[in-house]
Amino acid sequence: LAVAPLPVYGTEAFFLEKQRYWDASLRELESAALAGRPLAMVRLASRYAEGRETRPDPAKSFEWLERAAEARDPEGMFYLSTFLRLGKGCSKDLAASQAWLERAAEAGSPVALMRLAPRKADSAKAREEALATFERNALLGDPMATLRLLKSSWSEGELEGVKRWSEKGVELEVHEAYVIAAYLERMKPEPDFRRCAALFKRAADLKNSEGLCGLARCLALGLGLPADRRRAESLLHEADATDRLGADFERVRLAWAEGRERDWLSGIEALFKRPEGGLAHRWGDLGLHVIDTIPRLEAGSETRERCWALAYRALDRAEPLRSLNARVPFNLGALLGTRGDPKLLPRVGPLYERAASLGHPMGVLWWGKWNAEGTGGTPRNVAQGLVLLRRAGELKVAGAWEQLAAYYQAGIKGELAPDEDLTIQCLERAGALESVHSLLGLSTIHFRRGELAKGLACARRARDLGSEAGWVDCALYQVVSEGSTPAQVEEGLQFLFVRQESSARASSVLAKLYQEGRGVPKDAAKAQLHLARSRALEQEGPQPPRSVSISPPRYGTLEFFYAKRRFMNAPLAELQAAAAAGHSAAMTRL
Repeated sequence: LAVAPLPVYGTEAFFLEKQRYWDASLRELESAALAGRPLAMVRLASRYAEGRETRPDPAKSFEWLERAAEARDPEGMFYLSTFLRLGKGCSKDLAASQAWLERAAEAGSPVALMRLAPRKADSAKAREEALATFERNALLGDPMATLRLLKSSWSEGELEGVKRWSEKGVELEVHEAYVIAAYLERMKPEPDFRRCAALFKRAADLKNSEGLCGLARCLALGLGLPADRRRAESLLHEADATDRLGADFERVRLAWAEGRERDWLSGIEALFKRPEGGLAHRWGDLGLHVIDTIPRLEAGSETRERCWALAYRALDRAEPLRSLNARVPFNLGALLGTRGDPKLLPRVGPLYERAASLGHPMGVLWWGKWNAEGTGGTPRNVAQGLVLLRRAGELKVAGAWEQLAAYYQAGIKGELAPDEDLTIQCLERAGALESVHSLLGLSTIHFRRGELAKGLACARRARDLGSEAGWVDCALYQVVSEGSTPAQVEEGLQFLFVRQESSARASSVLAKLYQEGRGVPKDAAKAQLHLARSRALEQEGPQPPRSVSISPPRYGTLEFFYAKRRFMNAPLAELQAAAAAGHSAAMTRL
């Protein structure tokens, strides 16, 4: 290669040679640079500037850039301009710096073109031309252009750009691209941790600090690799030399994995005591890590409350409106929304919008709801809100179909007329996703419309999903069905009477039966009594289930299976008492 003709800048041959030198050894670079290869000179200058495989030497770096610039290498000219502007390895000379910058732009350096774009009469056009040059060079195999496009897309939160240029960067063996591709894999709903670990390893082999930290996490938690915490700690120690903050982020996770809760919490708090800084996605990772661990902490404990505050602070530092991880803006929006402070609400809408744009199902739901209702200063747009809610429903969010059903049932003044058929359609979609609330709503609508078979099917489905209200509705249909025997009607009524003291739905059903005289004598006074009890129970909130009856129920009846379900998680003392009273289901459970 040292004796081959110098390739023309911007050709495929030029970028193939550039790739050859990208990760070449220091000795190879020195040999090629001394043989007069400008691309090797620029890469060698980069090694001396970074101190990679040698001690940092700005003066030597400047010397090689000067030789590359004199050989008319566009990148050599640009970096020489930068060194002269900063006085790095040389005396500061702004005039010379400007001259070399302009020469680099004339030679076609996209970085120089981008730097000069704001000074042009048509700066927007100049910037577009510079980006087009970057893209052309990247597609021809320029690792530096690919890296710049990747970093630009990452910092701006452009997901499609990050996906595109990380794939190209991996193809060109750009170590930063390995790291970003691994992050993208980890953010998927069902990540391939083997691929993730392999990408981090390739970056770590090139001594990339984030690659070292990412590989340490995989080893510490056994993600895609056999768990090896000793090796993980060794990698973090290696990363300390260039990225102590990143290594300490991973040490926090390691402390949690090893069950050292006190060290874990003090480690998180220590991170916040450092000067503001650190890569935004690391703060996002930390905030999500804390949120994921909160459910495992004791409810109401001081540690749990401290963790909510730490999660909020971490997510707030994560530049959520540019984050590529949809969980970051969504969780921060949810935390702000639950604070109940009207001053914070204007911040929530854009966070939900960002989460929705990244495809977060609950982000789509909440952004749709905020559009439909004009919440928190969001301009009201009912049509857009309904579209978003349907999109969330297609993403299998039952709550989205429930919200649509609520809008179609009540209507939205001046925007949407009530429509019972659409209400039923939405409830059916939610019911198919095992929403008990929707199944019960359908049961009520079908009962009102006299469609008893459909209503009973919905009630049974809700009952099978563990809903006590589903049992109540099944008892109701047992009472009102024309095919029920007197014994079945009596059994259904007995169940409703047992449940009326703690179930608003049972009291409401009994009120309806007395009002219409179905299964019981028509009695307006009793109907009003049960209706009043139902309203009182709704105001008091959910009530604990009433203790099982003194006499054991007959096997196979509704009351028997209600008692059996009641015993599933009953305290030992309650099981002993019920067993002593003769309940066979309690005896079996005991």
